[in-house]
Amino acid sequence: MRRVILALALVGISAADDVYATSIRINSSNSKRFSSASISVKGRSVKLLCLQRNLAASKIAGLVDTRKIKLWRNLASLKGSKLKPYLRLRRSGLSHSQIVQFGTAACNMPAPELPSGGKEASPPSSGGLPFNPPTNPINAQLELSRVSGIAPLGVFANAAKLTTGLAGDDYLNPHYFVDWDSTGVDPTGIGNRESGFLSSHVYTKPGTYTVTMAVMDPLGSLAVAPSITVNVLSPNVEFMPPLGQTYCFSTTSAPDFSACPTQDPSKHIVTNNIASAISTYGGARRRLLLHSGDTWYENTITVPQAGPQSIGAYPNSTSNVGPAPRIISNGVTWQNIITADNTNDLRIAGLEIVGNFTGAATDPYLGGISMNLSHHALVFNNRIRNVNNIAIFTGEAEALIIANNAITDSGRYGIYGGANRLAISRNTITNLSAQMHAIRIQDSDNNPDEEAITDNTITNIGSLTAITTRGFNDGILISGNYVEKIVTFAPQSSNTAEFVKNVVFERNMQRPPSGAGSMGQAVGCTAENVVIRNNIWDTVGLAVGMPTHPMVPSCRKAFIYNNTYFNPTNVFQDEHHLIWAEAPVQDIWLFNNLYYSESSTNWGSAIHFAAPLSQLFSAKNMYYAPNQTSNWLQFNSAAGGGSLAAWQALGQDILSINANPQFESTSPTSSSFLMPGAGSPAVDSAINIAVAMDYTNTMRLRNGGFLVDIGARER
Repeated sequence: MRRVILALALVGISAADDVYATSIRINSSNSKRFSSASISVKGRSVKLLCLQRNLAASKIAGLVDTRKIKLWRNLASLKGSKLKPYLRLRRSGLSHSQIVQFGTAACNMPAPELPSGGKEASPPSSGGLPFNPPTNPINAQLELSRVSGIAPLGVFANAAKLTTGLAGDDYLNPHYFVDWDSTGVDPTGIGNRESGFLSSHVYTKPGTYTVTMAVMDPLGSLAVAPSITVNVLSPNVEFMPPLGQTYCFSTTSAPDFSACPTQDPSKHIVTNNIASAISTYGGARRRLLLHSGDTWYENTITVPQAGPQSIGAYPNSTSNVGPAPRIISNGVTWQNIITADNTNDLRIAGLEIVGNFTGAATDPYLGGISMNLSHHALVFNNRIRNVNNIAIFTGEAEALIIANNAITDSGRYGIYGGANRLAISRNTITNLSAQMHAIRIQDSDNNPDEEAITDNTITNIGSLTAITTRGFNDGILISGNYVEKIVTFAPQSSNTAEFVKNVVFERNMQRPPSGAGSMGQAVGCTAENVVIRNNIWDTVGLAVGMPTHPMVPSCRKAFIYNNTYFNPTNVFQDEHHLIWAEAPVQDIWLFNNLYYSESSTNWGSAIHFAAPLSQLFSAKNMYYAPNQTSNWLQFNSAAGGGSLAAWQALGQDILSINANPQFESTSPTSSSFLMPGAGSPAVDSAINIAVAMDYTNTMRLRNGGFLVDIGARER
């Protein structure tokens, strides 16, 4: 007999609903334990996540009581691969806004028969890792930067700050899932579902949204936070009389106000001086709309500080959309085309901002948009090009969302600054020519910063790094980015004693620019408390470098797991390292990684660990380098290098293997790129820790068990 918990994540159900599950199918043809199933709630399909756990009935009862769930059950017998229980869940004693999304049922039943050769999943254990079980259940809580505002509305979320009871009191290794629109108000919204302890969202459609969050820690404990309601108000109400004002601006060349939201002639402004117009008409409860297709020439524009305020575009009547309104500047060095410092509740959206950068050494250091010391601001869906200094300067902003912008053909920096609760999401940065940084996050205090750099595309840059976090940054998520340069979390220089800490680097793709052949290094770590997981390093020499620093310790307490390193034939011959660690690194945990190199040179090693061996824990990694002939795998000067067997004999590694991962595809354009193939020894072989998601944000635990694959992709 086996005790099974069916954890039901019920999303979008009101407190008055009854939930019936009349059929749950268990797919025993798959070697993983259970399949995800669905139930019908008033005609709507709702996903179930079936998790197997060995917990005492008393704990289950306590969990149910905590969430005020009344539970009835009537279980039929298990027949073959089908379990047909009848579950009725009714939430009681809660208001409509306090939707209960989590129900549990402890049921005694025989385990379904496993297919021939199948593997039986067991609950996660610490597996030698420092994830001690918590003394109290998880109390999941989601914090939002705001719960109401005018569309477009940017909101920042922290899923870890208020959450307690996680294994080992560790908030970096758990997986967090945020549904920004769990009731489907705007199904076409971009990024409605996000993962990560930090996230952000831009609501473009007015409505009342329900935000939900679930968290799973490395030991498999799952909890759901109380839902939060976000009210997104209509700009056509809030920026119209009697609440506010909307002004439309068009140039003298061909004034056109036919598509302006207001047809009050006094709000139609014909002007060639947009700087003066914004200064005159901007302010609290003002919406300033520029005619699409028109062009203004200004040195610099200063935005009034009071909000709420919006600066954007209205359509061209002939095309109903038209090109974005364009602001071209011939400003001088150290100016910004738009200065929005100290503003409150500002939106800048849908503009094209053009500088005077030509690539010449004499070009002035002209910036694009400055948001220094702004509060609850949104820079959204703009195109910024030909600026020679900083395209978007965050300064010390608070709750700033920079999303869906295109920064192109510029000089020094794409985005620069050190804000608190800063989200840089879904931007494209390309064709930067100067030796600086595409995204540079610089902080000067020791306070938690909460900075999320997610789902950006950074290509064809001549800069030093794609992303660098420096200073005293604390609380950083770098996730889902596609970049063609190194990413670092480290002090600014060898002369500064700065401490970057609490970093999650996950689900990123790093590869060299097209035609470049190879990329030297992917990640540089001189930081404390770092998680590096579910990344793909394609055609790089060194995946993770941990250099020495004269003033601060190097990378310390770093968890590097479920990554895939891929070095195809004759592309990168000089070096081929998964990690290169120098003294004095501390507490490096390396597990579930997949290393694949077809390099034929014997110089280099998959793991170059010059630090004391006692600081490395290595387990369940898979290595494949068929063209190597020497003891290339592990190197340490004290141990004299050696093969995997030699390292395991020294006690430096357990359960890692040399084996061909049998990739489904090695073509970067394939949806199964670097996914283990059928029969691969990487499948279901990872160390038994609940790694809930893979590189593509696909649920690894989709079949209910805790067997996951080695590497970044789950088959």
